[in-house]
Amino acid sequence: MDDGTLEALVRGAADACDCSEIHFSWEGAEPMRRGLAFFRRALALQAQHAQGRTMRNTLHSDGSAIDAPWAAFLASSGCGVTLHVDGPPALQGLAPDAAGPLLQAIARLQDHGVEFETCTAVSAVNAQQPLAVYRWLKEIGARQMDFVPLVEQRQDGCAARASPREVELSHRTVGSIAYGRFLTSVFGEWVRHDVGRVFVHLFDSTLQGWVHGRSGACGFAETCACKVAVAPDGAVYTCERYLDDAHCLGRLDEATLPELLVAREQRAFAQAKRDTLPSQCRRCDVLAACRGGCPGHRFPHAATGSPGVNYLCAGYRHFFRTVAPHMRAMGVLLRQGRPASDIMRFTPR
Repeated sequence: MDDGTLEALVRGAADACDCSEIHFSWEGAEPMRRGLAFFRRALALQAQHAQGRTMRNTLHSDGSAIDAPWAAFLASSGCGVTLHVDGPPALQGLAPDAAGPLLQAIARLQDHGVEFETCTAVSAVNAQQPLAVYRWLKEIGARQMDFVPLVEQRQDGCAARASPREVELSHRTVGSIAYGRFLTSVFGEWVRHDVGRVFVHLFDSTLQGWVHGRSGACGFAETCACKVAVAPDGAVYTCERYLDDAHCLGRLDEATLPELLVAREQRAFAQAKRDTLPSQCRRCDVLAACRGGCPGHRFPHAATGSPGVNYLCAGYRHFFRTVAPHMRAMGVLLRQGRPASDIMRFTPR
């Protein structure tokens, strides 16, 4: 991303948003390849256009490029850090020392007082060992975690569909039930030992939805949030999961970000999550928690048996039904003015 595109992005975000806080999420290897000068420029532009608002930044990385200067910069700038790590090296068929660069990055962050989150892609491989993954993340110092499903179509040149109406998925894709069981296994350990000590994004957002009627997770909201993705060349997409021509709103050298955000296509995309919800979902007992899941996972596949139903439907049903009694109990505790962590007093260990 060149300086002109960067300025158009920051200025456009400031002009488009009337909220008190604007969040920039820097993902992929390209931002870090631009070096510290790029990020200092980005922060200077944000300060210039903030107009009294809070500008938040999160850097996504596998940790390999976080050296001492980067750690110092992240500490001084207040930039958040999300480390993408999929569990112990052994689960991925790697040598034990493969985690060395990650552990060194964590040590540097901790030396500079920088907190970090972890984002784990749950695949067909690590889904088989949920507690090994969870416990290892705790061992390396993670206290804020996110477990996202790895769902990807085949990209090997074979036919994209097993039939004219069915998507063919890669061998790495996690199964729907396997994902649900991974989540419930981690939840079972978390609710007994770690509530208030470890924060898992899905668990927290589910509790938020249970208490306030609105989940904090984009995939479980009624409509899609306004979280566009901007590529290094200035192309603007409706969502990070839809980086294709059909969902490209335009380019920052052709239109301003505010103009692109109010485009008919963007409004239609946000509302389609709710408006295209199939009847099977509307009748479901976990609809209030799930809201049909991310539209990016609603595609024809044998696992669902119905058009428009989320590929992960069975796993979500398993998870939300399993955790419902615990969410209900934590909701009662919060309404009584007590911490949700008190549930550990009543949950058998």
